[in-house]
Amino acid sequence: MVQPFRSAVLAGICLLAVSGAAKAADVAPVVSDSWTGFYIGVGGGYQWAAFDVDLTSCTDEFCNEADTELGANLGEIYSEDLEDSGWFATGQLGFDYQLHDSFVIGAMVDISGGQELSDSNFRSVDYPFFGNPLSEEGMNAEASLEGMLTLSGRAGFLVTPEALIYGLAGWSWAKADVSAFEGCDFNEDGGTFCDDLNPSDDETLNGWTLGGGVEWMFMENLSARFEYRYTDLGSLETSETVPDTDDAGNIASPTIFSLASDTDFSVQSVRFTLNYRF
Repeated sequence: MVQPFRSAVLAGICLLAVSGAAKAADVAPVVSDSWTGFYIGVGGGYQWAAFDVDLTSCTDEFCNEADTELGANLGEIYSEDLEDSGWFATGQLGFDYQLHDSFVIGAMVDISGGQELSDSNFRSVDYPFFGNPLSEEGMNAEASLEGMLTLSGRAGFLVTPEALIYGLAGWSWAKADVSAFEGCDFNEDGGTFCDDLNPSDDETLNGWTLGGGVEWMFMENLSARFEYRYTDLGSLETSETVPDTDDAGNIASPTIFSLASDTDFSVQSVRFTLNYRF
């Protein structure tokens, strides 16, 4: 009787063990290497762009220099802080590698686009020229930014097997446009010769990106990500020079006037993406 009872007990223990293992498998968290692999994602966000503009109005060699003999500063710098914000859509492709139960590293490329970010400002200007009042109608600065491509790497810590907190660093590219305008009457003849002072330029700028975020793997092949980024794209410079002319367009003097624009571009953004993991 003992042997059959012992066999029955052992069989029951084995059955409970198998049943418990099966139930545990049903509710088991993401396995330790589940973050390793390629993924593709789509999403959107909101971004804030800052355009810090320095406009320099110059005449000949006196740009940014004080003529102590005449007591005049003929190189005037005007600063404008322009800004804009708007929504954008984004797509990304990346690869993650789980180093340990608690650490993940990865690389990613993403592209975003939406409404063009742009701003402009006009200011009237009146400053002395050789000690005499000069009627200078005003100056205008304008800047815009469109689209962005970013290559980045990230490293993070798994708070739980499904939740990742990470930091990000990379390099970004975006299309930038700048333009400036100055309308004036330096020779006080009523002419508007420097209406032609309208320097402009467009270029693909590039610069560094830093950020961080959180990602949650809520299903075996799906994860959701919320992220903040700051991007510094550097600056874009442009300038134009014209001779001193009268109303008829004839050169009135050998004096050369110029207008230069130097604009720094930076962007802050928050984004949410859904990723499918292969």
